[in-house]
Amino acid sequence: MACPSGSVSLTQPLREIFRVLKPGGHLIISADNNWPCIQILDPVFNPALKPLKSRIGRILRSTGRRTRRARFHAYSLRRFDDDLANAGFDKIAGQTFGFGPFTLCNRRLLNEQAGWKLHLRLQELADKGVPLLRSTGLVYLVLARKTINTSRDIAHRTVVRLIVSLSRESMMVSSQIRTPRSFRVFAAIALVAVALRQPAVHRSRSGRHDQGVVSPR
Repeated sequence: MACPSGSVSLTQPLREIFRVLKPGGHLIISADNNWPCIQILDPVFNPALKPLKSRIGRILRSTGRRTRRARFHAYSLRRFDDDLANAGFDKIAGQTFGFGPFTLCNRRLLNEQAGWKLHLRLQELADKGVPLLRSTGLVYLVLARKTINTSRDIAHRTVVRLIVSLSRESMMVSSQIRTPRSFRVFAAIALVAVALRQPAVHRSRSGRHDQGVVSPR
């Protein structure tokens, strides 16, 4: 998921996804887990030390000994679920993936073959819902669905149809009374602008008005 430069908030991008997704549409999304076991076991990458490392980094940047670099942001599972709910999504399922490579002081402990076998075993236990393991994979993958608000959707479609109807009638009337062409064009642009301000409405090539982007179910 791409966020605005310098921002770690998921609110804006999730709301934009919610806007373009049709009611009842599904979303598959992932984020880096802030507490993966491979980092918890390595003191160099332990998440508990992130606040201290951030302060040291700010001091070094202020003295010119370090330059600002792009960073990957990780999120706790609870915060990610809360952000999805606040954006209007219903979580259907969630799972963490990835257990390796294991390191100690940034040095790999196992060779590739042994590390892969350990990953498969830990992933199998995590899939079975074993406590701690089920929430300490490297990546958090979520399946969610856009909340269906039937009354709001019906009202929204009714408003759009009314705007389209008024637009057609105004064009017919203006052509009959022979108003200046510039005025008719201005009126059409104004009505189209009003229609475009309605959220999540897009005109299809067939001329019908559909809501959002069709998502596979």
